[in-house]
Amino acid sequence: MRAMFQSATPPIPDEEARLRTLEALKLMETAPDVEFDSLVELAARMLDLPTVMLSLIDRDRQWIKAGTGLRFRETPRDIAFCNATIAQTGLLEIPDALHDRRFRDNPLVTGTPGIRYYGGVPIFARDEDGVQHAIGAFCGIDTRPRTFDDAQRAALGHFARLAEALIAARSAATAAIGLADRLHAQNRVIWQRKTTLNQAERMAGIGSWRYEIASGALSWSDGVFRIHDLEPGDPPAVEQALDFYPPHERARIAALLEAAVNDGKGYRFESDFDTAKGRRRRVRALGEVEMDGDRPVAVVGVFQDITRTYALEQRLRRAARIDEVTQIGNRVGFNRALDSALARTDADSADGADTWLLLIDIDGVRRAADLHGRALADHVLRVVARRLVQPHLADSYAARIDAETFAVVVTDPMLCAGIEGVIDHILDDLARPVETGDGPIAVQGTIGFARANADHPTSRTLIQAAQAALDEAKRSDRGAARGRR
Repeated sequence: MRAMFQSATPPIPDEEARLRTLEALKLMETAPDVEFDSLVELAARMLDLPTVMLSLIDRDRQWIKAGTGLRFRETPRDIAFCNATIAQTGLLEIPDALHDRRFRDNPLVTGTPGIRYYGGVPIFARDEDGVQHAIGAFCGIDTRPRTFDDAQRAALGHFARLAEALIAARSAATAAIGLADRLHAQNRVIWQRKTTLNQAERMAGIGSWRYEIASGALSWSDGVFRIHDLEPGDPPAVEQALDFYPPHERARIAALLEAAVNDGKGYRFESDFDTAKGRRRRVRALGEVEMDGDRPVAVVGVFQDITRTYALEQRLRRAARIDEVTQIGNRVGFNRALDSALARTDADSADGADTWLLLIDIDGVRRAADLHGRALADHVLRVVARRLVQPHLADSYAARIDAETFAVVVTDPMLCAGIEGVIDHILDDLARPVETGDGPIAVQGTIGFARANADHPTSRTLIQAAQAALDEAKRSDRGAARGRR
């Protein structure tokens, strides 16, 4: 079957330079990395894809550095979709490979895994002259035809850029710690090495440090001073250096350093961090023990400012849980909130520790869309969402889980004790017309509610109970509520 497939990918300019750049990164055939694995898993959840992967394109093959839902680690290059991706500068999107003349005969389409949808963005790395080369791709695959909206395409691009940042940081960190280890022993080339290290540190937001166990002396590279917002000079003592971390982190970090000194254990941690100028940053530190025979003599390590990468990760994680239109929870966030609430609730307790689930169907949104357009309907949805996060719903979690369906998870003991009053208040709020530039829009809510108990103690059974109550209310009395205890 493969012999019948002819790759339509054009030759890539500067292929040899591209291959040298990939080789210099030393990523091929490396062990799994938690950062790359977490990135593809987050992308798979956010984009609702069974398969997401970060692939690297060698001379003759595609090798998967990280991936979800995969049964293979590599493929021949000539059948790899990502090989076509690296031949361009932006997104390659194939809604249905069976109807794409370039790929319809591809064995990855006609056989296992049966690719139908493919979306990929090239991953770039710079060579020693600063020239960018596409070394691989960050891509999503589905066995069903589909298309991405603009937000999903943008998210895929953000994930690709984050993958590039992780690759650059990994490469720079490896180079920096290697330089730091050799710096002490190679005094005759110290100036050259220090210059190279400082350049690498500036590019990657990294610094190196060394702690002499016998004397307690601490030395920092310029990069560490830069991250601390301090001028290069004499570093503070270890005890004063801990003051840059939040109080609750100091004991943990001190314990890691002590274990390294006493037991020879390397360590790695991330933490918030306040610089000498009061700027909040996120930092990552790696420490390794230097041995003289069987005796530890020093701890050397790398200190990295990961503020931007961390902020991007947090934004992506938040986007995965937030509804784009209403800016309250989405289905993913709702599932997590409900599972968390049920984990804290004893379904058989008699002490008032309850979880109530309210499913709310909104009338009026579809009519607003038909009469006035989608933009005004979205405004109505946002107003409804604001009415479900009012202060009187203390500690409740509100989410939009379908087009016109919302959910509220109620756990506050006082609200649970008076749940009927809470529901009446919500129905009254939802019955108020929504004011718009085209005049008031009539809306109302119909509610099905259920309490976690022995009959429905899990999220699945609780949702089923609330949905049954909602269906009953919609059939018999829209604008009212029905419940299951």
